[in-house]
Amino acid sequence: MRLALAMLLSATILVGSASANCAWVLWLMPEGTPQGDPEYIRAAFATIIDAAYVTRQECEAGKRSGAAIGSNALDAEGKAKAWVHARQVCLPDTVDPRRPK
Repeated sequence: MRLALAMLLSATILVGSASANCAWVLWLMPEGTPQGDPEYIRAAFATIIDAAYVTRQECEAGKRSGAAIGSNALDAEGKAKAWVHARQVCLPDTVDPRRPK
């Protein structure tokens, strides 16, 4: 009985410590009305990964003002011909907001 209890306790500790070591992903989620050249504006820009970090604090620090998701088409200055403002969200690498819950 003690052996079983010790094994259960060890497994619980290992699982708890493993989940604490996950990476954090900074997601960009389209928000608002697309702007720019109407030819390159799609009905909805996709949610994308912007960057990955070791800690949540680093992920939160990686957020920047004015984040946007742009079209693949670029103008002569190298800027996206269409874009949409993006909401920035830090999530553990085990969570994918593109998939249904």
